[in-house]
Amino acid sequence: MLSGSPPLSGSESDGETMKNLSDQIEAMSIAYTIVDKDFSVKELSPQASDLFRVARDQNLFQSDIKFVDENFSYFDLLGHLKQAISVGLECHFELGISYPDRNVEWVRLSLIAYKGAYLIQLVDISELVAARRLNKQLSMQDPHTGLFYREAFLAKINEEHDHGLVCCVRICNYQRINEIWGTAVANLVFMEILARVSNEIEGAVCSKHSTDSFNIFIPKDFQLDVESFYSLLNEPFHFNGRHFFSNVALGYYVEEKGDNHEQSLNKAEMAILDVLSERVRLAEFQEDLAKQIEHQNNLETEFRAAVSKTDLQDDFFVVFQPIHDSETEKIAGAECLIRWTLNGNFISPMEFIPIAEKIGDIGVLTQFNITS
Repeated sequence: MLSGSPPLSGSESDGETMKNLSDQIEAMSIAYTIVDKDFSVKELSPQASDLFRVARDQNLFQSDIKFVDENFSYFDLLGHLKQAISVGLECHFELGISYPDRNVEWVRLSLIAYKGAYLIQLVDISELVAARRLNKQLSMQDPHTGLFYREAFLAKINEEHDHGLVCCVRICNYQRINEIWGTAVANLVFMEILARVSNEIEGAVCSKHSTDSFNIFIPKDFQLDVESFYSLLNEPFHFNGRHFFSNVALGYYVEEKGDNHEQSLNKAEMAILDVLSERVRLAEFQEDLAKQIEHQNNLETEFRAAVSKTDLQDDFFVVFQPIHDSETEKIAGAECLIRWTLNGNFISPMEFIPIAEKIGDIGVLTQFNITS
């Protein structure tokens, strides 16, 4: 990028001064070259000669090397240097020098005006670029499975695909395998299921969802029989003489043109929740499911608020269901039942009792029932 520092002032090029500067820089083993405004080389170090593949009195850009940025896209170094010279500013760039016969060399290049000429200094940043690349990769991909993380997954399919089939795969017995045979075997099972996906579907893009599940995007042009694919994922396999059943659940959503990929991914993940709750293992997302999940979430939020109040009688009350003795045909007792009203509407115990059990508040209701 261009910096705001003004160029060093000076008169006509002083050959002796330039030679002294060259000797000082070379003594520090810094790659450098001094060029005129047309990029004809006046002085250069052995390191710079090797990097640019030029000699003195040649044009700096006459060799067959190319320049790239960290994404390996073309970098117009000559254009950037000309612009810097035209506006009279120093400039500093990080770039790769690409060769037809060897690896890319990564350098930080600085251009400084000096005595009517221009000093180009190059500092090796290969280790810095490697570290940045590793950090970027770790932020995008799970180091254990190689799967994309969610944001990188969405970025890739947004860039490359219009619509397709989005799946969420869960290995339902992963935790059980982990408890019996250990993490290493459980991870082998995970990778075996993942390998079946890669072998079966060309162009599939996968991402990590959780320890026991992952997402798949299948391009629209790939013809997939979902039921056959589901059966394939559930075929048994062997590790070290042991026989394993994977017990895979598959939720999926078929995108239409113009669908938002992130919303589609949410729908596939909602479908996997549905297959687990209904104890089936293959389900396509349905819009009614989204409404049901939203209703359940809202109900749980309201229930948590109700049971956190000091006085539960604001929202709950008790009714008695008579118990009849079939022989005497008389009332022998009564069953004590709790009821909940939300905004004046009765909520079925079939809805709120499972919520109370799930979040651990069933004891609060029981105590209220006894004391009322």
